[in-house]
Amino acid sequence: MKEIKDFIVKLLNGFDLVIGSRLKGKIQKGAMPFWHRYVGTPVLNFLFKFFFRQNISDINSGFRAITREAFDKLKLSSTGMEFASEMVYKAGKLNLKIAEVPITYQKRIGESKLSPFRDAWRHLKFMLLFSSTFLFVVPGVALGGLGGLGMIWLLPGPQTFGGRVFDFHTMIVSAFLLLLGFQIVFLGLFAKVFAMNFLAEENRLAKRMVRVITLEKGILAGVLVALVGAIGTVEVLLRWWQNSFGALADERLLLFGLTLFVLGVEIIFSSFFFGLIGKEER
Repeated sequence: MKEIKDFIVKLLNGFDLVIGSRLKGKIQKGAMPFWHRYVGTPVLNFLFKFFFRQNISDINSGFRAITREAFDKLKLSSTGMEFASEMVYKAGKLNLKIAEVPITYQKRIGESKLSPFRDAWRHLKFMLLFSSTFLFVVPGVALGGLGGLGMIWLLPGPQTFGGRVFDFHTMIVSAFLLLLGFQIVFLGLFAKVFAMNFLAEENRLAKRMVRVITLEKGILAGVLVALVGAIGTVEVLLRWWQNSFGALADERLLLFGLTLFVLGVEIIFSSFFFGLIGKEER
């Protein structure tokens, strides 16, 4: 309680939100369990900094002071322990002035209601849901890129790497990875635009996408990709027909063509959905 004056001074000096940092201050013996102090809290702090580029040393500290004007701007909605993360995240997004004050963390007198795994998951879930780049785009690009490279590599025929032979079955896996990766990336783009238009979140990338990626451009790109895939597929089917539907010798080209066709159709319908949620008129 003696440190409250430090919080008031910060508010009077123009800061909107003041957070008491246990890690920069003093933690009394027995006040914080070992796993909370050296594993849980540091990991959540690191992830928060990594996802949102906000340099706060103790995002889970409950000792805080905030101006009424700033509190009204935040429009907080969390119902659990992730309330602490939401406050810092939104304050950063709104460019509010945040300060930290070292505090003394004393041993609790009453019984703690903290559930380590449940509450840690709530914090982590909040960070993932509000960081679509790391939740969707990064893994989507990785999977899609790996799948695309695998398909192109195996299109001419079996390949040897590291003393092992990779053949048609690996190409099938690559096709699934390519489609899965693109679908995850689409979800990430949808999440960014949805957050901008419906959650009032400032996102320069989303604004740029809405201006550049139009419904017509998306449909055109999807049609071109699907058309290339359809041409390859039809060519294989014609050869198969000329061979009286005997042994199928061009299964690689058929798989490649079908994958591009499905990807093109995904792009077309994703473009319609993108146009629906990304209308600038909102």
